Amino acid sequence: MIELMISAGIVTILIFGLFQTMDVGQKLLSTGDVSGDLRQEIIKVFTAMDREFKEIRPTTSSQLSLGVGTSNSTITFKIPQVVNGTIYNFTTGNVTWGDDIRYTRDSSNRQITRTDVNTNVTTIIANNINSLTFTRPATPADILQIDITAGKNATAMRAAQNDTGQIFIRMRN
Repeated sequence: MIELMISAGIVTILIFGLFQTMDVGQKLLSTGDVSGDLRQEIIKVFTAMDREFKEIRPTTSSQLSLGVGTSNSTITFKIPQVVNGTIYNFTTGNVTWGDDIRYTRDSSNRQITRTDVNTNVTTIIANNINSLTFTRPATPADILQIDITAGKNATAMRAAQNDTGQIFIRMRN
């Protein structure tokens, strides 16, 4: 009888240890997935913004709301509009500029949105964004710095996680 009780105790300890190991493994796996998800959101934002911000003319305030040496969580800008296969208007000798575009962080939903200001069409670019900052350094004036912090709150299975990203884009139009 004593041997049976000792055996049952040992088996109970082994099973308890096995469940604890599985719980730790589940938490580690969940943490890795969250980190990858956050990095993917940041990359998605940078990819969308990089393409458009390279088309901005940094020397004209009517095409870009962010002045040299300033920072803001919102930016409004214009990019060239293609008309008849070209962005250049041969009649006026100027570039044809499109509608105002605004990137901002919606703090209530923790999303980055892109809005065509004239048509009021809004697109969600990324989720789980804790902060977004656009900065134009004093020199060189054609650089736009974007800083993003993405994060997910703690749950029963994992601790809160944050990831940050930074990109410098040279505006060239």
